[in-house]
Amino acid sequence: MTAEAVRGPVLAGRGASAGAFAGAAGGMVWGAAMVSLGTLPDVAVLAGSGAPWLGFVLNMLISVTVGALFGLLAAHQRIRSSELLFWGLAYGVFWWYLGTLTLLPLLSGSPMTWSLDAAQAAVPSLFGHLYFGGVTAVVFALLQRDGLSVAAGHLRPRTLLRGLLAAGIVAGFLV
Repeated sequence: MTAEAVRGPVLAGRGASAGAFAGAAGGMVWGAAMVSLGTLPDVAVLAGSGAPWLGFVLNMLISVTVGALFGLLAAHQRIRSSELLFWGLAYGVFWWYLGTLTLLPLLSGSPMTWSLDAAQAAVPSLFGHLYFGGVTAVVFALLQRDGLSVAAGHLRPRTLLRGLLAAGIVAGFLV
């Protein structure tokens, strides 16, 4: 058995656990955004309730699961820390499309419409998912400092901070 074969599952397992913690951090930020938007009851509908506290609990469970999936993907693909923010934001957009525009309507019994009007109505949710993806990616990169990224020689905190600064400037111009 080669050293690479032995390292593979260990890194994947570490990627999932680091991703779960990173997803919890992203879920806290996204949960705070949902509190300000008043959309926690929309998530609670998935459990047949309208209670905001249940919406927050479901949000956190989903965030940890989705974060663990991100960690597995990032570890498997050996994504560099300088690329993680981009992939985190793209992952957030993916889950906005899959979660908000597709699964939430289907699971709550509402009609699913992939239309411009539905997407425009869900723009606040898009920003929340972007927050989730960005925070999840940054926390994942920081948690992997002694694991995958350093072993691959990819973690460069200065590069990560420059990427965050550039993303903030671009986001400021877009908003």
